[in-house]
Amino acid sequence: MKILLTGATGFLGSHLSRRLVNDGHEVNAIRRMSSSLSRVQDIANKIAWFMVKPNGVIDSSAFDDVDAIIHTATAYGRKGEATAELANTNTLIPLTLLEAAIHHGIRCFINTDSALPPNTNAYSLSKAQFAQWGQFIAARDKIQFINVRLEHIYGPDDDETKFTYYVINACLKNQMKLSLTEGLQSRDFIYISDVVEAYLVLINQCENNLADFSDIPLGSGTATTIRYLVETIHKLTNSSTQLLFGELPLKPGEVMYSRADLSIMKGLGWTPSTELSEGLELTIRSARQS
Repeated sequence: MKILLTGATGFLGSHLSRRLVNDGHEVNAIRRMSSSLSRVQDIANKIAWFMVKPNGVIDSSAFDDVDAIIHTATAYGRKGEATAELANTNTLIPLTLLEAAIHHGIRCFINTDSALPPNTNAYSLSKAQFAQWGQFIAARDKIQFINVRLEHIYGPDDDETKFTYYVINACLKNQMKLSLTEGLQSRDFIYISDVVEAYLVLINQCENNLADFSDIPLGSGTATTIRYLVETIHKLTNSSTQLLFGELPLKPGEVMYSRADLSIMKGLGWTPSTELSEGLELTIRSARQS
């Protein structure tokens, strides 16, 4: 298949683009001029790159003969982005992409949404708003819109601002102390290779008769407390960092429990294969080598 991929230089997108290339798919990738190719240096010459302009305009040739679009690009708001910038990156630009897909006769759009409730923060709200547009447009224009509500993804080459990698780095450096909440929040942590495998399953669904709009939770199916995650990383790294649980307050609107219902993905033949301890060991090993 010929896949148009956004976010190919990011964490999820780089792992996904590498697998698509290695599996023989043809990949067109959209990126900003400022995006680094460091995560995809080994396959950069096997991808057709197209630049997105600041106003969201994309070269129309990027859509030629494309079978499906996978949208993984996102802005989390961790770099001080204004609310308007989050809305532009997470809602308006992908909306432009979806309309272009319809114009070029592309029948399948796989979107990466957040499992967080919409009103958790500006990031989750902007992601949810695009998913709502996707549902509306799919019914109107009969494009297949697969909305993946992704839980907490982790693995090698993740952003240092992400919580799991932040804790790993602090423990590997034997940082004197790590200030944390009580850690009673439960999250669904899913390893990157399991996410990639799930997307490959969903790509195959582009040729089947799913509904115009499909809302699909994706995670490990297991809820783990933040405290257990941190303590496991601390143990696996043999760190001397002092873990100060309870030193930080919960953020306003903090989600206390999140776990993906895997019934849809299991019905499609996918199940996660990487246990949390195994995934953390692989991620820690990679972080030691970086």
